[in-house]
Amino acid sequence: MIIDPLDTIAANSFRNFHAKGLDYLCLHRSPELTIKAYFYELGQDSAPEVVCPHDHRYPFSTHVLAGRSGHIRYRDEAVGEPTHERFDWRTPLNGGAGFEWSAEARLDVRSHEQFAQGQSYWCDHDEIHTITINRSDTVLLLYQHADTLPIDLATSTYAPLGSPAPSTAGLYDRMTLADAEKRLRMIIDTLNPRYRSATA
Repeated sequence: MIIDPLDTIAANSFRNFHAKGLDYLCLHRSPELTIKAYFYELGQDSAPEVVCPHDHRYPFSTHVLAGRSGHIRYRDEAVGEPTHERFDWRTPLNGGAGFEWSAEARLDVRSHEQFAQGQSYWCDHDEIHTITINRSDTVLLLYQHADTLPIDLATSTYAPLGSPAPSTAGLYDRMTLADAEKRLRMIIDTLNPRYRSATA
């Protein structure tokens, strides 16, 4: 697996990324491929869905290194009573303004899958999805491929009908070198038993 130097990893990584308790460790970043890991610390007020349903500007694959994760896919129906507010999302990390209301929408669940350690799935950039995590030992490794949607175009995020724009208050805290090293060690410790059994 390609990884950047530790100081580069720390500079590109965040605590409370998109949601409270969600740590984002950016192991490698390039226009063609970004490799990142997610860790989620469950709290008493943790929501069943880690983040609101959303789409992306890039396709990616997710691999469950440890624990379990649910993956919910939705479809945005053209007809029917609205169930959600749709917001345009331009990340402040790229100079964007955050969330801006776009329209009402009707979301229907297309699939709800469960993935355990060692399993993986693929997600296209325009698929609306979210994840659920109910174990604090869960570690997800994502391979983010080149952008399909230009950076000047917004992606979409959905919140229940009548909701205000999702808040970014208290999010996107920079990760210290010590925090990045701790998270990287967790990945290495998770992978080591597999390597040992594969070479035994």
